[in-house]
Amino acid sequence: MVKSLCFFLIALLAYLQYLVWFGNSGFFARQSINQDLNKIEDKLAVMREKNRFLSSQIRELKLNPGAIESHARLKLGMIEQGELFFMVPETISSSNEE
Repeated sequence: MVKSLCFFLIALLAYLQYLVWFGNSGFFARQSINQDLNKIEDKLAVMREKNRFLSSQIRELKLNPGAIESHARLKLGMIEQGELFFMVPETISSSNEE
Protein backbone atom coordinates (compact mmCIF):
# COMPACT_ATOMS: atom_id res chain seq x y z
CA MET A 1 0.00 0.00 0.00
CA VAL A 2 2.74 2.47 0.97
CA LYS A 3 4.83 1.52 -2.07
CA SER A 4 1.93 2.12 -4.44
CA LEU A 5 1.17 5.47 -2.76
CA CYS A 6 4.82 6.51 -3.07
CA PHE A 7 4.88 5.42 -6.72
CA PHE A 8 1.66 7.37 -7.38
CA LEU A 9 3.04 10.52 -5.72
CA ILE A 10 6.32 10.28 -7.64
CA ALA A 11 4.41 9.80 -10.91
CA LEU A 12 2.16 12.74 -10.07
CA LEU A 13 5.19 14.90 -9.26
CA ALA A 14 6.87 13.90 -12.54
CA TYR A 15 3.71 14.71 -14.48
CA LEU A 16 3.36 18.11 -12.80
CA GLN A 17 7.02 18.89 -13.47
CA TYR A 18 6.51 17.97 -17.11
CA LEU A 19 3.57 20.38 -17.30
CA VAL A 20 5.57 23.15 -15.62
CA TRP A 21 8.45 22.88 -18.08
CA PHE A 22 6.95 21.57 -21.33
CA GLY A 23 3.18 22.19 -21.11
CA ASN A 24 1.18 24.69 -23.18
CA SER A 25 1.69 27.37 -20.53
CA GLY A 26 5.02 26.00 -19.31
CA PHE A 27 8.38 27.68 -19.01
CA PHE A 28 9.60 27.09 -22.58
CA ALA A 29 6.26 28.04 -24.14
CA ARG A 30 6.25 31.25 -22.11
CA GLN A 31 9.80 32.05 -23.25
CA SER A 32 8.74 31.62 -26.86
CA ILE A 33 5.68 33.81 -26.34
CA ASN A 34 7.81 36.51 -24.69
CA GLN A 35 10.21 36.51 -27.65
CA ASP A 36 7.30 36.85 -30.07
CA LEU A 37 5.88 39.66 -27.95
CA ASN A 38 9.20 41.54 -28.04
CA LYS A 39 9.38 41.22 -31.84
CA ILE A 40 5.82 42.49 -32.20
CA GLU A 41 6.49 45.42 -29.86
CA ASP A 42 9.56 46.37 -31.91
CA LYS A 43 7.53 46.30 -35.13
CA LEU A 44 4.82 48.34 -33.43
CA ALA A 45 7.33 51.00 -32.38
CA VAL A 46 8.57 51.28 -35.98
CA MET A 47 5.01 51.55 -37.28
CA ARG A 48 4.15 54.22 -34.70
CA GLU A 49 7.19 56.25 -35.78
CA LYS A 50 6.15 55.95 -39.44
CA ASN A 51 2.62 56.97 -38.46
CA ARG A 52 3.96 60.06 -36.65
CA PHE A 53 6.02 60.99 -39.72
CA LEU A 54 3.06 60.56 -42.07
CA SER A 55 0.81 62.56 -39.75
CA SER A 56 3.31 65.41 -39.73
CA GLN A 57 3.47 65.32 -43.54
CA ILE A 58 -0.33 65.41 -43.77
CA ARG A 59 -0.45 68.34 -41.34
CA GLU A 60 2.21 70.16 -43.37
CA LEU A 61 0.32 69.62 -46.62
CA LYS A 62 -2.93 70.86 -45.08
CA LEU A 63 -1.44 73.99 -43.53
CA ASN A 64 1.18 75.01 -46.11
CA PRO A 65 0.10 75.28 -49.76
CA GLY A 66 3.72 75.74 -50.79
CA ALA A 67 4.46 72.25 -49.54
CA ILE A 68 2.11 70.77 -52.14
CA GLU A 69 3.98 72.58 -54.89
CA SER A 70 7.30 71.47 -53.45
CA HIS A 71 6.24 67.83 -53.39
CA ALA A 72 4.86 68.08 -56.92
CA ARG A 73 8.12 69.52 -58.20
CA LEU A 74 10.36 67.00 -56.44
CA LYS A 75 8.40 63.79 -56.85
CA LEU A 76 6.42 64.37 -60.04
CA GLY A 77 8.84 66.63 -61.93
CA MET A 78 6.19 69.30 -62.49
CA ILE A 79 7.14 72.75 -63.70
CA GLU A 80 5.19 76.00 -63.90
CA GLN A 81 4.16 77.60 -67.15
CA GLY A 82 6.99 79.67 -68.56
CA GLU A 83 9.75 77.75 -66.78
CA LEU A 84 12.43 75.88 -68.66
CA PHE A 85 13.33 72.33 -67.76
CA PHE A 86 16.84 71.10 -68.43
CA MET A 87 17.56 67.40 -68.18
CA VAL A 88 21.20 66.54 -67.66
CA PRO A 89 22.01 62.90 -68.32
CA GLU A 90 24.18 61.15 -65.80
CA THR A 91 27.51 59.97 -67.11
CA ILE A 92 28.29 56.35 -66.55
CA SER A 93 31.97 55.74 -66.01
CA SER A 94 33.24 52.34 -66.94
CA SER A 95 36.52 50.77 -65.94
CA ASN A 96 37.52 50.46 -69.65
CA GLU A 97 37.82 54.23 -70.10
CA GLU A 98 40.52 54.57 -67.45
